[in-house]
Amino acid sequence: MPSDPVRLVVLTGTCAVGKSTFAARLQGRIGGQVFHMDDYISAPPPPGYPPEWFRRRVGYLPEIGRKLAAALEAFPITTFEGVLLGSEEVPTLARSAGLSYPSRSVFVIILERSLEECWVRKSRERGFREQYPWIDSAAKFQQAFYDGYRPTGVDADMVLKGARIDDGIGLEQLLKRLRARGLVSAQV
Repeated sequence: MPSDPVRLVVLTGTCAVGKSTFAARLQGRIGGQVFHMDDYISAPPPPGYPPEWFRRRVGYLPEIGRKLAAALEAFPITTFEGVLLGSEEVPTLARSAGLSYPSRSVFVIILERSLEECWVRKSRERGFREQYPWIDSAAKFQQAFYDGYRPTGVDADMVLKGARIDDGIGLEQLLKRLRARGLVSAQV
């Protein structure tokens, strides 16, 4: 096994891109624990709130990192998913969990979809329309969740787009890379 295996898989992308679904599928294949940024920070912002709202989350990351560190004691790998994890958030998160960054122990994946695909996915979520009645179109969804909320300044180890997030091929591509790094067995 390599001396520096992947310990933390970070999934990032816009709202409704499929981060939670992909994280659950990954966990189903390799185990470990999944952390969701939404569990720690209320989302989304109210109408017209500036993109900087997401950037303010950096203050929460040391606390989350300590919980990740505890998970890393119990599991060989942990997955963390969140909207707009970028150049500030990923290093803070990794270092708070006791991992160096950049390093081979942190594997960053950016998930990307078109605005239209994200809108359709989000608008179909149970309770979404009741919770956010003011978001009644793709244009309002774009303003509230999409514009300015793309990961920035972080070096991705992998980018998955559109259908590759859902069709299983993207997951297999990730597992192949993790196997090559000696993290998961060939049977996974």
